[in-house]
Order: sequence, then C-alpha cells, then structure tokens
Amino acid sequence: MPVEKIESVGSGSRSGDSITRVYMCDLDDAAALWSEYTHNAQYVEEGGYFNRDRSSITPGECFATARLVFTETPTVSISGAGGGNREDGDTEYNFGASTTDIQLERHPQYRTYWNHVLLSTKEITSSPSWYLDAIDTVIPESDREKYKWASPGDSYSEPWVVLVDIPEEWRGIQSKLYPQPVLVVTKYYHDRASAVAKLTAVGLLKSPPWSGPYKSEAKYWLVTNSTVSTSGRYWVHVEQYTYADMGWNETLYTEEGQEA
Repeated sequence: MPVEKIESVGSGSRSGDSITRVYMCDLDDAAALWSEYTHNAQYVEEGGYFNRDRSSITPGECFATARLVFTETPTVSISGAGGGNREDGDTEYNFGASTTDIQLERHPQYRTYWNHVLLSTKEITSSPSWYLDAIDTVIPESDREKYKWASPGDSYSEPWVVLVDIPEEWRGIQSKLYPQPVLVVTKYYHDRASAVAKLTAVGLLKSPPWSGPYKSEAKYWLVTNSTVSTSGRYWVHVEQYTYADMGWNETLYTEEGQEA
C-alpha cells in the first residue's frame, strides 16, 4: 500500500540532469517510502530514474523529510563495478565496446575495385564505364568476353592481363574493424527463482531496459551472455547485450517472446 506523503515547498527543483522531489511523511512510514523506489528504475511521473545514492531521508520530531533524486538517465558505471548498498530490484548499467572484423563487402559503400583487380584481354586499353560503380564480381553480359574480376593471388592465363590494379590505399585490406557496443545489465534479487528465470533470454533479440545513446528496438540487441551468481544475501543476474547498428539477422535470431 503506497505511503501517504505530502509534497513540500521546493519539490520539483531541477539541477543539471536531475530533479529533486521533497516529501513529508510520518516518521514510522519513512522506511516504507524508501522501499517504494528502486535504484535506477524509471518513474515517469516523478521525472526520471531514481538515484538512491543521491537521495536521502531525514527524520524529524514528528515527520520525516524525503529528498528523492530522479535523473534523466540511469546511473552508469564505465568500470563495470557499481557501488553502494543493494536492495531487491536494484539495477546497474555498464557500457563497454569491442570490435570484430567484417568483410569489406559488408560495408554500405563497398566497391568491387577495393579488393579486386580488373582483368581484360590484351587489346583492351581503358576501363569500362561501370568499373568504379561495381559492387560485385558479375560482369555485364555485353562485356564478359573483355573483362573479369580477380582476387589478389588468383591465377589467370592468356588472354587475360591486369588492366587496373587495386588502388594503393586498398592493397592488403580484406576486412574492417566493426564496433560492437556491449551493455551489461546487472540486477539484484532476494529470491533465486526470480534471477534464474531471466536466463532464458540468452541467444534472443531483446530490447534492454535502457539503451543509452543507441537504438532501443529489440532487433538491434542480441543477448550474448546471461549468468546468475550470489553476492551476500542477493541473487545477481547479469545479462549482456551486444549491439548491431544495422540490426541483427532476424531470420537467424528470434525476438524474445516469439516462436522460433
């Protein structure tokens, strides 16, 4: 049952990215009021994400004064280790980033000449009009007797010769580093069953509870790791989301809650 509280003078003041709500309540209800709010959870009516570390309750002779701070975004620890006291439902968000190699062909502006030489018959002296715009190795039918593409190291014989080599800035490059932001969401539970129930999302597309500066839809986030462990008197569920800015392949990966 919600605690009866009175919003006081000065409540709703804003400072930077935060807004402070000031409430008065019975002294006996102070603990219950505190438990109504979960650290890093969003409360739209109050103005943002509750930040327990910046909030306080001050007991008085008859009433307690609660100063509850709500921020525009959740508290994020870039080091991957949060601090402060834990309560049931507390959530931590930690961002990191890694890179992976992807083939040049997956670059949205890819051109075939980046990693292929253009061959021609000996009598040809100029490149065709489509040379700079080609995005695959398929030669237009009318030119198939005159030109063909070859990868570095491919063998070829008469009548083929190299007409246009790979430009110097592209030589030796077969892939590019592709950024993969990783969001790790850590949540604390009093009971084991609630934590373990979250393990079933691994391998699925799932919209994270907060996506930071990235797109929030499920198709951009794949749950790549999910673990449960203990920390003191709490069960801790850690879920790792890996981001793809062009979206994951929705034929290969299913969104949570949908049948494969």
